[in-house]
Amino acid sequence: MQSLIKQNDYEIVQPEMPLREAAKLMAREGIHALYVCIDQKPIGVVTHIDFVYAIAEGKNLDLVYIMEICKKPVLAVKIEESLENIKSAFEITRFILLPVVDEKDTLIGAISKHELFEQMHLKDDSC
Repeated sequence: MQSLIKQNDYEIVQPEMPLREAAKLMAREGIHALYVCIDQKPIGVVTHIDFVYAIAEGKNLDLVYIMEICKKPVLAVKIEESLENIKSAFEITRFILLPVVDEKDTLIGAISKHELFEQMHLKDDSC
């Protein structure tokens, strides 16, 4: 699984980051997710759709913090998880990206649904 872990599809943010700043970060970096972390431990996740809902609800992007709109708790997968367990986690969350944590629950990367399913397909073809 380690070959599937990426560090460039997300950014780590602090809970008190204003929404406008977070949206600019996502746009500038071209990323799909923001992981809200305290001491490198993920406590929430924000995706593009969360900003759509925040705007639709009339939230002030300069006064509302990312912690207020993030999905929590975040479902993270352990680095030693089997591909089947990770697949199940994707099915539960419906996210396209899941955080990967080590044995201390520290964020070490993310795994994409697309790459996981591609890897599983290749594995099935080799049998």
